[in-house]
Amino acid sequence: MMLLTPYAPFIDPGAEYLRMDAYYICSHIVRRETAELTEILKKKGSDAQPFDEPVFKMLAAKAGVAEIVGVNSLAYTHAHGSRFALSAVEVGNKENAVLREIEAVMEGLGSRRAESGGAAAATNCRKCGRCIKACPVKAVDSDGITAAKCMRAHMRSGDIRDDEISKKMGAAFWGCDICQRVCPLNREEGVPMPEGLKSLLKTDAFLREPEKHTAALAGYIGQNYAKVNRLLPLCLNAAGNSGKHEYAPLITPHLDSKSEAVKRAAERAALKLG
Repeated sequence: MMLLTPYAPFIDPGAEYLRMDAYYICSHIVRRETAELTEILKKKGSDAQPFDEPVFKMLAAKAGVAEIVGVNSLAYTHAHGSRFALSAVEVGNKENAVLREIEAVMEGLGSRRAESGGAAAATNCRKCGRCIKACPVKAVDSDGITAAKCMRAHMRSGDIRDDEISKKMGAAFWGCDICQRVCPLNREEGVPMPEGLKSLLKTDAFLREPEKHTAALAGYIGQNYAKVNRLLPLCLNAAGNSGKHEYAPLITPHLDSKSEAVKRAAERAALKLG
């Protein structure tokens, strides 16, 4: 059972706020609802479990739930572009059809990746090159995406050691969204960020009370992502990139942090703001 939940991107909340992609809010809701659906099916006697395999998006495209997998690795539909979260629940016996389907798709995906330029051609991407040109960290090329280079990979670790990557992240806090914004398959009709979430992303307030804001953000993005030693360095990085010297006194207390990631981010931000 494949589940598709659309969302709208957030309108830029303003220079004094950290940038968070709407996808992560939608994804957190979908994970919770998928778990609830799984429990309902189990109570009805089904051998149900959440399904999460590396070829998830390719299976969605093969099943017709997603219509395109782009060169940036994102799944698309003509109705929603890439603005949706995918999840699935596996029901029945994993030893039969589902397992064979997974193996077949993995074999096909492997052969397409081995061909130069084959990934985009095989997935109906228009290959317009906009995402390749727009990616500030050069994570996307004609053969697909290198996940380890993607800005989101640096965010998930929270420890940004490369000064050039740090600079290119700008005000980004959680999520990048650049390749989605430039894609012609997306219709950019944004919505305002919910006020409750927006209040947690005010840069100066987050710097003053990072533990409090991180704990509250767990309700929006989940406990796995909401760790202070992961989010605080990202906030410090955005503050340093802002050029706003009024943030300097709020950065100073974090120079003595016991977390090396926080300390490193604070030092870099302090240098940028003089």
